[in-house]
Amino acid sequence: SGLKRFSDAIPVYEKLVSKEFAFRNYEGATALAAVYVESGEREKAIELYRRVVKSSAQLRYQVDLAKLLAEKGEKSEAKRIVDGLTRGLLDLVIEALQPFQATDLGEEGHARVSGPHMTRLGEFGGVHELFQGAGFGQM
Repeated sequence: SGLKRFSDAIPVYEKLVSKEFAFRNYEGATALAAVYVESGEREKAIELYRRVVKSSAQLRYQVDLAKLLAEKGEKSEAKRIVDGLTRGLLDLVIEALQPFQATDLGEEGHARVSGPHMTRLGEFGGVHELFQGAGFGQM
């Protein structure tokens, strides 16, 4: 059965991941987490993603962890991660826009490109809609 094949892969991935963490390449770890999920060991996948998130600044690993937590019903922890991502993404967007004048980015005087307005996106739910579309649902 398919479940048995996933279970057979676990020891191979675990050996790979034990070596890979030293090199800060987490592709094997995320593959192992996927195998854990497919073989019914979701808690092991969550713990592995927690370990990856502590070691890596990659946003996609945080998104994957939040999604697993939300699917498990741990929505408060998932929301905390998503809120952190939202703040981090907004900070990056604002930083990237700082060298530009509003006229460089669109219609002259268009208020939506200003820093103060960008920081209020979270209040209007715009960024959270991105995460809801990624399977987070209402949080």
